[in-house]
Amino acid sequence: MDTIFKAFIGVFFSLLVTFLGVGVLSAAMDAQGAYRFLEDCGRRLEASNLSDEVAEACMDDAASRGYVLEVSAYGEGDRYGRATLTYEINVPILGMSQTLEIGKDLT
Repeated sequence: MDTIFKAFIGVFFSLLVTFLGVGVLSAAMDAQGAYRFLEDCGRRLEASNLSDEVAEACMDDAASRGYVLEVSAYGEGDRYGRATLTYEINVPILGMSQTLEIGKDLT
């Protein structure tokens, strides 16, 4: 009887560690995806000299992915600015949800 109890406890903790690992891995992949999206939008914006049309297209792309992108542009001619992306990560097994924000300076 003692062996059966230990086996069930072992299986329970193995499953717990597996599901927690998958949840944390999923959150890390969400964060990496947001970072890559911001880098891609930053390259597009810099290549267009912070064009308003490209900024709108990037903001629409961000909204379709569940992100919020804010682009601030300054200057005339050679413009500069900052892009800020707000996104959410979730670890369902822990019931954890967090909103994060990353930024990129644009030249």
